[in-house]
Amino acid sequence: MATAIELFTQLNDISSSILDEFKKEEPSLEFIQDQLNQRDTFVNGLKNMEQEFATNGVSASDKEAIQASFKTFSDLNNEIQQKADALFKIQKEKLGGFTNQRKAAEQYAISNRRNIL
Repeated sequence: MATAIELFTQLNDISSSILDEFKKEEPSLEFIQDQLNQRDTFVNGLKNMEQEFATNGVSASDKEAIQASFKTFSDLNNEIQQKADALFKIQKEKLGGFTNQRKAAEQYAISNRRNIL
């Protein structure tokens, strides 16, 4: 079961790096996407091990280690979701502000046109 624990450790390391990226002033969405894709690869690796778990069973100590690693993964995943939602909200507000500024500028330009007729 060391492999499952290693996969969870790698998943948790990747998740931590994603959270570190969210802490930056301007997080790189490309970096976050790359890390999420890499995380998916490890999750698929765990899914592939599912049959091995069912066939061979899991020792009590491995089960505890896997449960602890999964809880950490779950907590990190929830935090990533919260940070992503917050970033999305901020970006949506910025976009709304830019849209309002553009509309105001257009209205100002229209109101300053001279009526030649």
